[in-house]
Amino acid sequence: MVTLNARNACWCILILPILVACAPPPMLTPYVVPDEFIWTAISQTEAFQSTTTVMPSSTYTPSPTSTPTITHTPTATETPIPSFTPVLSPTPDLNILTADPQVFLLKLEDLPPEAGYYIPFYPPITDGLAPYSNKNVLADLGSITGQAFIDATKRVDGWRVIFHHNIAVQGMPEEIACDVARYQTIKGARVAVMGTTLIGWQPVDKNIEVGDVHQIFSNAAMYTDGTRARPMLWYAITFSYRNFSVFIRMWGWSDGYNFSFVEQLARIILEKMEAAPLSNPEAAPWVTLEVTPMPGSEETPSPNPN
Repeated sequence: MVTLNARNACWCILILPILVACAPPPMLTPYVVPDEFIWTAISQTEAFQSTTTVMPSSTYTPSPTSTPTITHTPTATETPIPSFTPVLSPTPDLNILTADPQVFLLKLEDLPPEAGYYIPFYPPITDGLAPYSNKNVLADLGSITGQAFIDATKRVDGWRVIFHHNIAVQGMPEEIACDVARYQTIKGARVAVMGTTLIGWQPVDKNIEVGDVHQIFSNAAMYTDGTRARPMLWYAITFSYRNFSVFIRMWGWSDGYNFSFVEQLARIILEKMEAAPLSNPEAAPWVTLEVTPMPGSEETPSPNPN
């Protein structure tokens, strides 16, 4: 059976001007009509009028000496130059959550009561509900790997909780664990989530959207007690929302539950986070929170030059 905890998480728009449509028409050479051509045309018109009977209903009397009045001068229709309004990228929303990670953990009231879930307590080794500080990260991942993870993600702190079932109920897992961690930045939380790998587990694409980024994993094995064998199924989902990451993992009998149960729990936590107040990163009280450095990495104060 695979034990899931933080030690399994490692991270190791061209606008082309329409010049053709907007170009001026080609230049035409003016055609000059000689005067003799004009007078010949006038005399021909007078001869035509003397031999033509004008209908009484006609109200138009041609006057050879009149200058025709141009009532309409056609103009070339210009194709308007398309206007371009630049589309500015929206300002990124960098507001963060500053609440204690424990606020967003799964609670007993979030779980179906029929399975009788409870939080185990095994003193003095472990508690089913406890902080998971950077000291724990260093202890689980080792000082070098752990400090590298803390530095890369700017992790602040976290909490974890474990639930065991007391009543076997079809469609519900035997054990549920939940980790919620807080980071100084949104980027840090995403790095932590997308850098997660579980050795021996398979990534799963469930075509869902949860949080800002997410990953889903599964694993399967056969359990035997000597008399019978039962298929076991593990599921894990990790996602980020702003500067927080969530990791939910569980196991149960493969004929007893499916991924929809995991997704429901993830959305319960996400709803809590989406309803939480936001803060400007500059106002975050990170300076008051402990970020444990790797042993031996403390800077030695330089001598006072004065």
